[in-house]
Amino acid sequence: MKMRIIVSFFIIVFLFGCTSGFNIEEKKNPDIQGRIVVVDARKNKVDVFTDNGIYPLKVTSSTQIINKKTGNQLILKDLDIRYRADVWFVSEGDQYFANHIIVSRITQSDLLPNMLSSKEGEYNIYLYSKKDGLDVYNHEVVQQIMNNEKYNTILNKIKFNDFNNLSVKVFNIKKSPTILVLDNENIVLQAHDFNKLLKFFKECTENVRVKTDQLTFKGESKHWKAVLKEDYKEVWRKNKSSYENYVTEKLDLTYKEKNVDIIKNVKYHYQSNAKECSGNIDIRKKGDNFFFNAKNQGENREITRCDDNYFLKINWNGKKETMRLKSEK
Repeated sequence: MKMRIIVSFFIIVFLFGCTSGFNIEEKKNPDIQGRIVVVDARKNKVDVFTDNGIYPLKVTSSTQIINKKTGNQLILKDLDIRYRADVWFVSEGDQYFANHIIVSRITQSDLLPNMLSSKEGEYNIYLYSKKDGLDVYNHEVVQQIMNNEKYNTILNKIKFNDFNNLSVKVFNIKKSPTILVLDNENIVLQAHDFNKLLKFFKECTENVRVKTDQLTFKGESKHWKAVLKEDYKEVWRKNKSSYENYVTEKLDLTYKEKNVDIIKNVKYHYQSNAKECSGNIDIRKKGDNFFFNAKNQGENREITRCDDNYFLKINWNGKKETMRLKSEK
């Protein structure tokens, strides 16, 4: 009987040493890194989302949970979806037992880079409402902003988004509705009234001047006819201290002969005093006519004015022709 007790004691000591004796220094890199998505304190379970999927982890009495910033030890009930986690674990079959979990709190600064718009003049709007019957996307103010031609002309893009559960937690959003507007640098509006959202965009367009126009340049050579259309929008912001433009050019070539099937490897190059562009052209058929189309677009480019000309070079089947394209205005 005494021998049996001694053996049992050594077995317990050995098992306890296998878990509580875990040394993080012996295994510097964590087994997984990810974001906590589920915490179930009743079942002693935490799910961590990683690039390789979700890991369901079992938390035992010997699991160490450490706050990375303070070094304080936490318990499972302290955790929620606002935490990232570095986890060291042991696996038994398809079960994972956490030995050591180091957590860090996700902050607004962590989320903001992915919430900002990509450039000046664009806005990302985040809307939150509880399940109380309010359909924010059909709200009259939201519809007015989305369908307002003036806003769509002056502002490059207005994009509406929903808050996810993590954002609601991190931004501590409790009031419904909550509206966040972000530009390319920071949060520019936080409100609970849709009329404040409308007022914000009205103010955005007060000190902005926009000019839109389309120029058409035409020309002809022995074998080709060409039409180059240039659509552009110029925007002056903040009393002309900020300027940007958006230019789209479409080149249509028509082959004047009937044996269009023999044409291969059509290349173009056009140039004005403001800019130049070149590329290859694909053939398309419209009725009995064959067209060769090319489209170029960009931002903050030089704009060719109506008193300027383009010079167009076309290469095909080892041949070359040049023509001048003149504005119709």
